[in-house]
Amino acid sequence: MNQIHHVCLKVFLVLLTYVPVAAQTTETEENVRFLNYLMESKQFTDAIFLSRQLISQPAYQNYAPAYYAGFAHYNLRQLDSAAWYLGQVSRQSNFFMKSRFFQGLSFAYLNKPAEAIQVFSGISTQDSLLSELQIFEQAGMALLQKKYATFDTLSQQFTQKYYPYSKQESNLLDYRQQLLKVKRRSPVVAGLLSAAVPGAGKVYAGQLGQGVAIFLQNTIFALQAWEGYRKDGPRSARFLIYSGLFTVFYIGNVWGSVLSVQIKRQEMYERINNQILFDMHIPLRTIFN
Repeated sequence: MNQIHHVCLKVFLVLLTYVPVAAQTTETEENVRFLNYLMESKQFTDAIFLSRQLISQPAYQNYAPAYYAGFAHYNLRQLDSAAWYLGQVSRQSNFFMKSRFFQGLSFAYLNKPAEAIQVFSGISTQDSLLSELQIFEQAGMALLQKKYATFDTLSQQFTQKYYPYSKQESNLLDYRQQLLKVKRRSPVVAGLLSAAVPGAGKVYAGQLGQGVAIFLQNTIFALQAWEGYRKDGPRSARFLIYSGLFTVFYIGNVWGSVLSVQIKRQEMYERINNQILFDMHIPLRTIFN
């Protein structure tokens, strides 16, 4: 079916070359309407194909076919291509501002902070709504990079008076506090706690159930080893087996606690980062759609 669409589009574009000059304006507008139809009907692959063909034709430059190509790629989650095409939209286009904001967001999703910051900081607008939106997006990038001093400077400019992102501004302030709490848990402390009391490091990492289980497990092995030593001596099979098990599980308990804090921290960072990106996305959809 996609091949049939592409063949039809190719035929359509070939026929355009034979349209009389006097009819070019009408044909151009019809083609743009067709491109809008493809986008609205979510036929993004066809929209990409058509917009790429139109980009090189001077008659379509005022209609920013790169914008359509960029957003078609964006909707297909092909973010590298989306960022590139959105970056090609000229300043004279009505879609320029929307394209720049979504280009920056695409770089943010791609975990390319330098490129995202460059795009957001390069936006120039006299509109107070968009000006604060620019600050909001830059603050989101600072938070993703854990640059708290930069975030604090930017967030001081939040007015929270604009409905499209007032809630998201509050959310970013909350995420900052959540990130600071994640930062306070140290793998070294977790290891030392588990070395002192098996399972304590897991409790410190926020895994109470595992911590209790490890404590009971190590306690049982230690008691069995002690009982074997007291009754049968240090060379008894009972002592050797249970002391060996205790040693293995004790070391595993310490190392596991260190890893647990690191894994838990990474999971928390990923969860909060996803929430930050989601909140950076909402105002763009609200304002520009």
